[in-house]
Amino acid sequence: MRIKLISAALCDKNGNPIRQKKTSAPSLTIYYLASMVPKRHIVSVLDENIEDINFDEPLDLVGITVLTQTAKRAYEIADGFRKRGVTTVMGGIHASFLPYEVSKHADAVVIGEAEDSWPKLINDFENKKLDKIYQNPRSECLDDLPHPRYDLIDYSKYIRMPFRRSPFIPLQTQRGCPHDCDFCAVTKFWGNKLRYRPITNIMDEIKLSNADTFFFTDDNFIGNYKRTEELCQALIPLKIKYVCFLDTTCFRKPDLIKLLARSGCTACFIGFETLSKDNLKEAKKSFCKPEEYESLFRLLHKNGISIYASMIFGFDNDNPVLVRDTVKFLIKQKATLCAFYALTPLPGSVLYERLKQDRRLLDNEWWLAPAVGWGNKIKYKDGQFNGYELCQMAARQFFSWPSIVKRCCFYGRNRLLALYMNIKMKISFEKEGMVVT
Repeated sequence: MRIKLISAALCDKNGNPIRQKKTSAPSLTIYYLASMVPKRHIVSVLDENIEDINFDEPLDLVGITVLTQTAKRAYEIADGFRKRGVTTVMGGIHASFLPYEVSKHADAVVIGEAEDSWPKLINDFENKKLDKIYQNPRSECLDDLPHPRYDLIDYSKYIRMPFRRSPFIPLQTQRGCPHDCDFCAVTKFWGNKLRYRPITNIMDEIKLSNADTFFFTDDNFIGNYKRTEELCQALIPLKIKYVCFLDTTCFRKPDLIKLLARSGCTACFIGFETLSKDNLKEAKKSFCKPEEYESLFRLLHKNGISIYASMIFGFDNDNPVLVRDTVKFLIKQKATLCAFYALTPLPGSVLYERLKQDRRLLDNEWWLAPAVGWGNKIKYKDGQFNGYELCQMAARQFFSWPSIVKRCCFYGRNRLLALYMNIKMKISFEKEGMVVT
């Protein structure tokens, strides 16, 4: 049996898939699912961000992972294969929250984590008794997770750091997040209880990948300080480099930051979200303390860890003055990069349910609208500023040439890499004239 697993691309404002010659990192999900396909079958993977889809390829089963931002494109892909008589199944975070919507475009839908559901689905398909919905209880134990099919990754299609033999290879060390931010659907999907993979299992996976540069996909790499310390100690002898997600509370653990750097952490993605305490309170993210942000930048930079910041605009009290102050702060702190997101009501989040109840969504199914991701989704009150437009304003200021020069010259021998990454994002931004949210 021939099985293909597909990660759908984001689309441009005209609804066309965005193609790149190279992108930052592979999608972990499709390689993880590939590892659970019995060896008697032929399995292949496709990342639509860098490859075109051949709808006429002879296939028996297609699996598509669905994110909210790629749902419309994922449905187009699924419909294209089903018209040709190919059985198509869908899963992922969006499918888990809206299975009945997804089921209109799929022969079967996998809800939640796939360790038990996906192998059973394949077996049922072989025996011609495919169910419409597959769902198993969340497993509390991650001891027996299979290693992703890293051998299926074409390293030449992904960006590499200078002098590294591999691109950023995704690897998951734990699931769950102890926080429950208002705008985030991750906690509802993975749970707020942290579940850990055995460290020996992680070490084996790193060696199996034959890579030296990694992207730890954990939603919060330091959710448990003691566990993170144990993992970092185990990573030191491997001499790898990696990036990860941190939260702002790491400021209170300077020794842990030193250990992160020793174990190979070169960059981190941090959701600062806003400089407004009122916004943080509204988002149920009061553990972020704007008065600590400057010290956090200083601590990470002191240890050679660059920062990819995340900022959100579109809260009720946001305005151009806050945008100006935010960008000024990021430039002063030498943030390597920053993603500016318009406040987005994702299905599964408290934010989505609240705005839907208050009738403040422009469309309850905004992800199905034309040019999804390229416009506003919220009804703003009179006098409020559009979060999408505020993001455009912030990006224009942050990726201006004076800003790039001021920030990138700070990074010493890594200044060329920082400069390259900023120019790449600047070109992408100016090509479309707007911000992808």
